[in-house]
Amino acid sequence: MATATPLFLLGSPAGRHDLQNPRPIVEVMLDQRCRPVLSGVRTQAPCSCAGIQKVVYYLSAMKPLFWAGSALQDLRAFPEDARRIAGHELHLVQQGLEPDDWKAMVGVGPGVYELRIRTAVEHRIFYVAKFAEGVYVLHAFQKTTQQTAHRDFDLARERYREILRQRQEASRPPRR
Repeated sequence: MATATPLFLLGSPAGRHDLQNPRPIVEVMLDQRCRPVLSGVRTQAPCSCAGIQKVVYYLSAMKPLFWAGSALQDLRAFPEDARRIAGHELHLVQQGLEPDDWKAMVGVGPGVYELRIRTAVEHRIFYVAKFAEGVYVLHAFQKTTQQTAHRDFDLARERYREILRQRQEASRPPRR
């Protein structure tokens, strides 16, 4: 097999970072037939080298997590396997990707989603990812019945409203 050669894009001195945007760029490797090789997998369709000169792949910026109320302590109380799955799923959400098992929770508020963590015991995490500044984790709990308890909905709804109030106060100009 022929060796792949790296193709660095954008005009930074090292060729690896855009100076206007500090997020790293994924290197596009080209084989001898000028086909991109990404993660060791070749594309099936051949292409000309001239057509690939401006291909750039950005890694998405990760949003930070903000924990409402006791959500972080509640998550830390999950068993190890559930915590590991929850961490992976929240990491996907931070990157702007869709988690594996989720459901929209319009009853709590617009943009609120439920992560479903299925291990020996069912766990749930309510979160909001629609805000540019980050992902808000509203509530984390163990599900004990088929239907989600009203107290869990009410607590998540209350925390969601509090986040909306805080965001509105922060964007309001100071009074004179």
